[in-house]
Amino acid sequence: MNFFTRLESELSEAGKAIASFDEAREDVIRESRKILKDSKKAVFLIHDSSFSKAKRLIEACELAVKRLRQKHGESALQRIGAFSESCQEFVESVTLFNSLRQLREKDGLLEISLLGLVSPQDYVMGVSDTAGELVRTAVRLGIKNNIEGVAKTEELVRMLYEKLLGFTGYAGELRKKIDSVKWSLSRIEDILFQLKTR
Repeated sequence: MNFFTRLESELSEAGKAIASFDEAREDVIRESRKILKDSKKAVFLIHDSSFSKAKRLIEACELAVKRLRQKHGESALQRIGAFSESCQEFVESVTLFNSLRQLREKDGLLEISLLGLVSPQDYVMGVSDTAGELVRTAVRLGIKNNIEGVAKTEELVRMLYEKLLGFTGYAGELRKKIDSVKWSLSRIEDILFQLKTR
């Protein structure tokens, strides 16, 4: 086989592989949008204390993430940013759900093993984002003059921040997300201080 024949054959193979990846990419992006949208809806419902509706959305998201992993495999998914964003939002919704159930001393926690489902980086970034939602929780509790609730929320965010401080070798977006937890903690401390000095 001469070089030009081999080149033509290899280009045909490369074209098929690119077309196949593009088709998979479109599928992942389409499904990731739905996971992102439903996870955001779940966060809203959680703040509204509509836990049963939020749980249904979160469980649907879990199944969608599993389906995408099974269908496309880890290596393809890592190259598609939309999947990473949807996983972070999914982690945030699960973490917020369980955090607020725990803070309110309610049963019915979600038994979802997140680390086996999403990448470690998406997991940490999603958990970090939860701190911002806990600021919203603290504001709502502060409006109701619920000092104990704000204090419990502050303890949770402090624990998150202390754990995340132990991470080393992170940069870029992960660093920004972890640094945002510090801001969230500071904001909740301010709310608590204002409530205690009224």
